[in-house]
Amino acid sequence: MIALITFFIFIYFAAKIDAEHYNKQEYVEDHSSRWFQRASVALILLTLDINLAIGFIFLFWTTFDATLNKLRGLDLWYIGTTANWDKFWQTKPLLYYKISKVIALLVALSILF
Repeated sequence: MIALITFFIFIYFAAKIDAEHYNKQEYVEDHSSRWFQRASVALILLTLDINLAIGFIFLFWTTFDATLNKLRGLDLWYIGTTANWDKFWQTKPLLYYKISKVIALLVALSILF
């Protein structure tokens, strides 16, 4: 349970930091630095427990965007328009939110519980 709370705290603050930049109109065209930071957390968890690391990855995928959108005052299902990653998913919103996020949540819950 402590790990789950820690995950949510990390996800919240990662989204809060991004939201502060976006709200100042400092948009992200390349997610590489953010991916590196978040992958570092997963690698640290991997040294502790592979299930924690995998659960964190799926939980992050499931909740980060919605958290970021709410912190920015946007619709829960908003997909960005600047980064190539976002442009790719713009054309596949059903796959992005309704399928991949639900599957990721189910995987995360099955691993963590």
